[in-house]
Amino acid sequence: MSTMSDTQSIQPQLFDVAELPGRPMLHWHGKRPLREIPYYPAQLRERYGHAPSPSQGEGRGEGGWVNRLYWGDNLQVMAHLMRKFRGQVKLIYIDPPFDSGADYRKRIKLRGTSVETDLSVLEERQYTDIWSNDLYLQYMYERLILMRELLAEDGSIFLHCDWHRGHLLRCILDEVFGFDNFRNELVVKRRVKKNLQRQFELVQSLPHGHDAVLWYSKGPSARFKPAEMEVKTRKEGYWHHFWSNADRPSMRYELLGITPSDGQWKWNRERALQAAKNYERYLQEGKGMSLVEYWEKTGRRLEFIRLSESGKVENWYPPATTRIADTLWLDVHAYENIKDYPTQKHEQLLDRIIEMASDPGDLVADFFIGSGTTAAVAQKLGRRWIGA
Repeated sequence: MSTMSDTQSIQPQLFDVAELPGRPMLHWHGKRPLREIPYYPAQLRERYGHAPSPSQGEGRGEGGWVNRLYWGDNLQVMAHLMRKFRGQVKLIYIDPPFDSGADYRKRIKLRGTSVETDLSVLEERQYTDIWSNDLYLQYMYERLILMRELLAEDGSIFLHCDWHRGHLLRCILDEVFGFDNFRNELVVKRRVKKNLQRQFELVQSLPHGHDAVLWYSKGPSARFKPAEMEVKTRKEGYWHHFWSNADRPSMRYELLGITPSDGQWKWNRERALQAAKNYERYLQEGKGMSLVEYWEKTGRRLEFIRLSESGKVENWYPPATTRIADTLWLDVHAYENIKDYPTQKHEQLLDRIIEMASDPGDLVADFFIGSGTTAAVAQKLGRRWIGA
């Protein structure tokens, strides 16, 4: 790791910004569309890895890339990145200020003191989260526009927010990325706080128990790996009928001597015939093993189809310890619950997002890097990263 500054001579340059999809659209006092952005030099605070030689350039290969941590206004950092990284970022996760009306401070104990007193502890303000509504919306609007420019065509953005401004940020995201590119609103647990409402007979509102992560893709063709979550109770393997009431004539074919006259089989012909062969092989080679034991011995990949005792075609569903995740992510924590840094996000959350929406070697960015959780997880998962 080395610390350095970009001191190269920079020629002024303007980048045009693509027209936004628009509609629906949020308006506020002082709203200004971002039509072009000047190139800014930015201070590269830290590099992680070995700097490439001039002949290697900035490619994806090992030795041709160094992860970057920038210091400064993230708007200027993103403008600086437009020259080399426009359209190259696969995944952006941001945890911007929530406009919560709070100052976040860190208590620092001075060295050489044995007793914590008012004189031995300093409060360092980490950042303020107090805005006027219009300024906050314009601040986020400009930055989201640049993030869209940096995203690859198959890239996506995950914006972490809460009840303070989440409804407004979604309107801005609809304008910047397009309503059709909204993917999901993910619900994650907030850190646990002491609830004092029990002492009152009437309350103004319920305590807030979750945050939201708004997920948009840059384009409608983007596809993602489904995330998985653990199930509390292992679901044992079972057989289920292979017929479906959908109506695709091409999926009606002879299978184990049966051809459906209506509806269809669930899988295509090649897959179904192979599954039927797998079951026949199990009957020949199983040697007293249960189907679960045979499935585990053969690598947990084989599918099976058979005729039931009643003469119906059925396929086998293997035991499951996980299931496909929906939008209710209550099995992962949003926060690390660290006293000195109360807004630090949990690695579980970033691990699931990065695994789902990127592949090893892809470029991940966080322009509200904070404690650096995104960079830390991206590094562990073999992704390239940029933080600011």
